[in-house]
Amino acid sequence: LVYIPRPDWSSVPTQTEVQRVVLRGPRLDPVVVQTVRTSATGGALVRGNLTLVLRCDYLDPALRDALSSSSSSQSTINSSLKILNNHSSTFVVAADAPASAPRNVSFEGLVQGALDECSALALDEFRRVVAQNNNSTNATVELDDDPFSGSSSVKASVVRGPRSARDHGYQWETTFVDAPAGFFPLLEVVRDDEDAPVGLRTASVVDGNLTFSKSSEARADATVARVVRDTPQQSEFFSLTYDGATTPQLPLNTSAASLSSALSSLSTTGDVRVFSSEE
Repeated sequence: LVYIPRPDWSSVPTQTEVQRVVLRGPRLDPVVVQTVRTSATGGALVRGNLTLVLRCDYLDPALRDALSSSSSSQSTINSSLKILNNHSSTFVVAADAPASAPRNVSFEGLVQGALDECSALALDEFRRVVAQNNNSTNATVELDDDPFSGSSSVKASVVRGPRSARDHGYQWETTFVDAPAGFFPLLEVVRDDEDAPVGLRTASVVDGNLTFSKSSEARADATVARVVRDTPQQSEFFSLTYDGATTPQLPLNTSAASLSSALSSLSTTGDVRVFSSEE
């Protein structure tokens, strides 16, 4: 059977668009930014590797609070803190390492690996002490919540600038997200007896068939900038734009009806219906 509509019949297509909007409250988590920069003098390029150290003692306040809440003795707490504070994670990064990919050789991946190593050590110490308190050192202690209230979940995000035309070095800017209050300068450059960065060297500049010989006194160096602490402030209001038209400022806790009314009043929309997961 073949259906043939009457010539005077017609239809008007309708279009429905569904969008999802997620609203979050103001973020007050501290953010720490630290830069590592390489350079060379004498018209040389920076080559080789850079050895960096991440000290784990930034987790001292978090581990101290967690152990205190577990009714541990002061001597036990001091013993665990000594283990944590004496531990450092050392890693080697190439002088031209990419910012974030591939993960296993990138600056971001190596820094994150060091952060995770420190977090694992602090958590192991907490579990060991809790097990001792329960007189079951061989038992596996199950933790329902993060004993460090998020302080051990610091994440690294790295961007790398282009190679400097002046000193032929790179700069990596690392943002430590969700850093605890006691998060102080951590990354340190490992240096030899002559105060030169271990593994870092210089090389002559080669451009096609031309070689620009470096100076006999050329020297490679690496510096770590001081930590910059910032607390990002976010507005408690928001607005939405659709096809060039923007709603008035609305509070984050605005109702679905109010948002629906604001969107429907735009010249670029039609009938708008809003449903909220909180209502």
